[in-house]
Amino acid sequence: METKDWLYAIGIISTLAVSLIALVINIRNRRNAIREHLYKEQMKYFHDLFRNLNEINNTFYEVVRLGLNEEIYQGLDALMEKTYDHIEANDFITPDPLFKPINTALKSADDLFSETIKAKGKLTKEEIKPSQSHYFELVEEVREFLGIDKLSEENLKLLNGRMEKRSR
Repeated sequence: METKDWLYAIGIISTLAVSLIALVINIRNRRNAIREHLYKEQMKYFHDLFRNLNEINNTFYEVVRLGLNEEIYQGLDALMEKTYDHIEANDFITPDPLFKPINTALKSADDLFSETIKAKGKLTKEEIKPSQSHYFELVEEVREFLGIDKLSEENLKLLNGRMEKRSR
C-alpha cells in the first residue's frame, strides 16, 4: 500500500469513529429527553394524586365536625372515584415500588369511608389516624423515589454558588 492509500484508510476510519461517537451521543440525548418527559409526567401525576388524597383527608375532618350528611357523602364518594380513576389512568407511569403504598393509602381511606357509613356518619379523629399514617408514608416514599430532597439540595448549592459570584 502506498502512503496515499494509508491516508485514505485513516480518513475513512476517522470518519467512521466520529460518526459512531455522534450516534452514541444522539442516543443518550434522546434517552435524556424521554427520561425528563417521564419525570415531568410522574411529577404531575403525583401532584394531582396528593391533591385528591389531601382533599379526602380534609373531608374526613369535616365529617368529624359535622357528621356525614348527604352533600359530604356525595362529594367524598365522587372524590374517591376520581382518585381511583386517576390512579388507573396513570398506571403505565406509576413506578413499581410505589404501587403497593399508593393502593394501601387509598384502600385505607376507602375503608375509613365504609366504616363511617356503617357508623351512621360518626367519625373521630382517632379513627382517621391510620388512614393519615398511610398517606404520610406514601408522601415519604414518593419524595424519596422522585429525589425531591436531593434535587432541593442541588438547587440550594446552585443558588449559593450564584449568590457567591454576585457578591464578589
